[in-house]
Amino acid sequence: GLANGRDSIGFGQPVMNNSGQVAFTHFNAPNGITHEVVLADPNGTITTLASTADGFVDVSVTSPPRINDAGDLAYRATASGTGDGIWVRHHDNGPFRLASRTAPAPGVDGLTFGSMGDPLINSVGRVAFAAYLKGPSVSLPTGLFSIWSPMAVRRAMY
Repeated sequence: GLANGRDSIGFGQPVMNNSGQVAFTHFNAPNGITHEVVLADPNGTITTLASTADGFVDVSVTSPPRINDAGDLAYRATASGTGDGIWVRHHDNGPFRLASRTAPAPGVDGLTFGSMGDPLINSVGRVAFAAYLKGPSVSLPTGLFSIWSPMAVRRAMY
């Protein structure tokens, strides 16, 4: 098992940074199947970042979380009531939702994300992902987005 005596029934593809931190999705069965995004530090500390046992409806299992050498992570998950989203955990603070299908897409007035691809994260914590936009005035619905924080989004390509 992992932390708290939970029984492991499967793991997603792990990713590792140059500091030896490993991020992965984990499946366990405390009372049914739970999906989690987990970070394991080289010192043995295991941190659950998102879990279907803690209000997340879904945790992306189709691709691994992404991690940079600072320990920043980006991953897809669906929190209860917020829809599918891109989540980020910076090494010095807890996870936060960076973008969501239910919230307005920053930087593109009146539009929302119809769907979002898997995120990437670079060495300074900037996150990029492809997305389809939806809204009444959408003529070209796709774009590549580069996000530094929830307030600093930019459509990088049309």
